[in-house]
Amino acid sequence: MTISTTNITKSYNGNGSTHSFAYDFPIFADADLTVIVRSSTGGETTKTLNTHYVVTGAGASSGGNVLFKFNTGTSSDAHYSLTDQRPASGETVVIRSELSNTQTLDLVANDPFPASSFETALDRLVRMVQQHDEELDRSIKLSRTNTMTSTEFTNSATDRASKILAFDSTGELSVTTELGTFKGNWAASTTYALRDIVKDTSTNNIFIATTAHTSSGAQPLTTNTDSAKWSLLVDAASATTAQNAAATSATAAATSATASATSATASATSATASATSETNANDWAVKVNGIVDSSDYSSKAWAIGGTGVTDASGAGPAKDWATETTGQVDGTEYSAKEYAIGSQTRGTTGSAKDWATYTGGTVNGSQYSAKYWAEQAAASADNVDDLYLGPKSADPTVDNDGDALTVGDLYFNTNDNVLKVYDGSAWNAAAVSTAGFATAGFSIAMSIAL
Repeated sequence: MTISTTNITKSYNGNGSTHSFAYDFPIFADADLTVIVRSSTGGETTKTLNTHYVVTGAGASSGGNVLFKFNTGTSSDAHYSLTDQRPASGETVVIRSELSNTQTLDLVANDPFPASSFETALDRLVRMVQQHDEELDRSIKLSRTNTMTSTEFTNSATDRASKILAFDSTGELSVTTELGTFKGNWAASTTYALRDIVKDTSTNNIFIATTAHTSSGAQPLTTNTDSAKWSLLVDAASATTAQNAAATSATAAATSATASATSATASATSATASATSETNANDWAVKVNGIVDSSDYSSKAWAIGGTGVTDASGAGPAKDWATETTGQVDGTEYSAKEYAIGSQTRGTTGSAKDWATYTGGTVNGSQYSAKYWAEQAAASADNVDDLYLGPKSADPTVDNDGDALTVGDLYFNTNDNVLKVYDGSAWNAAAVSTAGFATAGFSIAMSIAL
């Protein structure tokens, strides 16, 4: 096969139920895939072939699927397992091509050229190059226009312990301490190395050396001759200013607190009055277990029902007037829905739906629905159609509905211009001339129809 894609990885989100995850690049054997599940916290677990999952599609140029094992209900399934291995919600499934870096094709001199095996070996080599390329793409690299003398370092494990990789003053790699070396209080005429840390005693600020030099001048370092060779790490001076401002604010806050306490007492009195008003307002809004004052009910009771409103004579909530279909709303009348589609008024007034579609009897005790009369009209039309079969060029053997002919059935023969009648076994002329049909035959048909 050919290698027409440079993709060697696929990534999916698990959801606890999906077990099949596709890969769209060719592999040569099931073991050529590595399957990794990454947790929501970043932990990575490499899954085991035939223990956690099985692979389909090895050898196919279009790829295949990774099937995680779970209880499919059929023990003969290749991905059946009593243990559910499907990736959970929050987990990420990563499928990678990881061929071993080996070449297993052995060409024997003077043997026929093994084209298929040779192509497979070339495909494997291309895939190995793609794997290395994918790893290089994930590495930290210099850009193509950048330069660095060397990316190697010779520091031993002991010298590297608890230190970090950094860049020195020339931009080369350097193994250094995590931040810098603390040298105590700054002093003049002192040799400082790159990343040395000092305290400016005039401001309590902390600085780190950005250039190796021998100090001169005096503090503060922000106005010192060598100020450009230092970088501020901790701005203690600003912190002190902020602390003093905070103390002043605290005093003002204490004064405000006293005033607030006085206001709180007044507010408590107002709150008591407000609570009483709130109770009254709440009752008018939502109370459903009786009257609010001596004679009336709340908005909610009139809207959806409550004691004294629901099923009460001359009352009834708005909801019942709209939708009640199990009885009368106020003891005498029915709801809008009942008059529209209900059946409680059948035999007296009848609902709109009954007047339209009811066929089980009369709607109001004496009259029938529109559907009933429509069905009656349709039946009458069908009876006429079954008796007079209309014009035809030859004797029919069944009626217009495909049913058997009956004695007395009529039709007009267009070839002979004769009206014919069926006597139970044969068709006979009912009128021997067109004129006769026009007077006698038509009169017969019309009499039957009427």
